[in-house]
Amino acid sequence: MISIEELSGIIDVLGAATVHEITCTAQEITYARDDEPPAEEDILKMCEKGCSRHFLEKVSCEEIIGMENT
Repeated sequence: MISIEELSGIIDVLGAATVHEITCTAQEITYARDDEPPAEEDILKMCEKGCSRHFLEKVSCEEIIGMENT
């Protein structure tokens, strides 16, 4: 299973990503390791833990769009 730290690093590299993109990437990594892929629900829980540990920060699409207009 992919760790919270590893998942946080993946999200950091991707930048802004959707839940679907994060899930697909995490599942591809576990497939490559011949490991059981995590369910989307488990990935969401890991993301929440990553936020609570300050590895990740939630950013709304409005914040991202606003950054492009500055």
